[in-house]
Amino acid sequence: MNTMTKTPQSLAQLQSLLSQLPEDLKIETQARLMHRVGQTDHLRVSLVGAFSVGKSSLLNMLLNDEWLHTAQEEATALPTVIEYAAESQMYLVQQDGQQQILDRDGFTQATTVAPTGAQYAMLQLPQAWLQQLSIIDLPGLGSTSSINYQYTLTQIQQSDAILYLIAPRGPSASDLQMLTMIRQYGKAVCLVIARWDEVEQSIARGEKAPNLNEWQQQIAQATGINQPFIPAARAGLGREAIQQFLQSCRQELHHIRLQRFVAELQPELQNALQLNQQAQQACEAHTEAQVQQHHEQLLQTKTELIEAKGQAYQHQQAEQQLLERQAEQHVQRQRESVDSFLQ
Repeated sequence: MNTMTKTPQSLAQLQSLLSQLPEDLKIETQARLMHRVGQTDHLRVSLVGAFSVGKSSLLNMLLNDEWLHTAQEEATALPTVIEYAAESQMYLVQQDGQQQILDRDGFTQATTVAPTGAQYAMLQLPQAWLQQLSIIDLPGLGSTSSINYQYTLTQIQQSDAILYLIAPRGPSASDLQMLTMIRQYGKAVCLVIARWDEVEQSIARGEKAPNLNEWQQQIAQATGINQPFIPAARAGLGREAIQQFLQSCRQELHHIRLQRFVAELQPELQNALQLNQQAQQACEAHTEAQVQQHHEQLLQTKTELIEAKGQAYQHQQAEQQLLERQAEQHVQRQRESVDSFLQ
């Protein structure tokens, strides 16, 4: 169901990468590894696809209720996080961390209009399959908002697994480009064909059925992701298969985090090795022109290495801030429950 290899192979890859790093980077890298693997046991899942492809409709099908607004145009204006809770509750989280409790109408309004200063909306439901999951419904790729697009890319980078929706007409060039990037990030991926009921209706009218094998081969050749599709429809088609994928990812979370770390470490290693090679070449250079050339290459590689490390640090900080916010929100909900009981 996913593109992961087995954990021993990931460990072997990691050990090979660490053995090639300069000594001054090994300790720092090992500390980042411990942080990554030791994060919350919640599986972070992003729902990704072009706007209007049917992400909110898919979540409504999985949740077995019309919780999320759907429309032909761009419907999700505010990122929405879906998690398990003993009782249903909805609230808005502001940029400063403040929370605003919402009713169902307010929740629909917030997720379609995105109030000023809002960071994301939270929907918590007492559905057992959501336990140890954080599912993020993101604004669609190709969104008219550049802020939403950047947020989507950040969430993809910080996620463990991706539910990627393909339109009923098949994968587009932008789908192939995004799936290539997702694979490079080391994510577990589930490919879902959205709105399969439309395909069935077109077949009933006498139109030719899509060749799913050709679509699968197209994606495999372009991105390296080779797995069957899960057709999904409003009536519940695909629900069991998608939930099985998520359950499998929860069981393999330790391995997925290792694979993510290996993927993030690759560009740093490449830059570090290139830096070392250029430093050796600079020492062996005989002419002033050669020295200058190697010096410029060395500076460029150092800059690339600093940028790669900076991006990894930003991802780590963002994940740490998210965990802290989740902990604060949990404490706040517990405090409110105690206050309500005492009253």
